[in-house]
Amino acid sequence: MTLPNAGIVNIEVRVVRGNSIDAFLTTPDQFENPKKVEWNSLKIYRDIGTTGTKMFSWTGRLGQGGFYLVLRDMTVAIPTTPTSDISVKVLLDP
Repeated sequence: MTLPNAGIVNIEVRVVRGNSIDAFLTTPDQFENPKKVEWNSLKIYRDIGTTGTKMFSWTGRLGQGGFYLVLRDMTVAIPTTPTSDISVKVLLDP
């Protein structure tokens, strides 16, 4: 997501159907090549995130610029696991 200006940001992520997820905020420099991301060394922006949840909510001030909201389902590699439906809402109040 690209914020056109600084402001209060409200992020809400909810798993409607499916598995628990990891959700966190990071910066574009952490994803220069998404196929080569080393998850253990990925820097989470200001510790905004959680693991193994079906609901994530965060409100706080962010500066202008680019951010990645990463949603990761660690069970997708299991062939019998169905896909998940996830609702994501991000609001910026300048």
